[in-house]
Amino acid sequence: MRSKPGELKCYWSKKENDLLFSWGEGVQKYDGSWLNSWYGYHRGFDDTFLKELESRGYDLSTLKFSVKKKV
Repeated sequence: MRSKPGELKCYWSKKENDLLFSWGEGVQKYDGSWLNSWYGYHRGFDDTFLKELESRGYDLSTLKFSVKKKV
C-alpha cells in the first residue's frame, strides 16, 4: 500500500501478520519510526497501545490510520 505525497500511513498486513508503516514524498522516515514507536511502545494504560486495544476486544487486523501534512 503506497502513501500519497505528504501522507503517513499505518495498516495491518495479512502477509506480514503485523502492522506496516509507509510515508509518501514530503514525509520524513523518522515520522514513520515515531508512529511505530507510539503504537508499539507508548505507555498509557497497563501495556502498549496495541495490547490495550486487543484487551478491549478490538481486532488489530482491521486497524488503519492515515494522516496528511498541512499544505
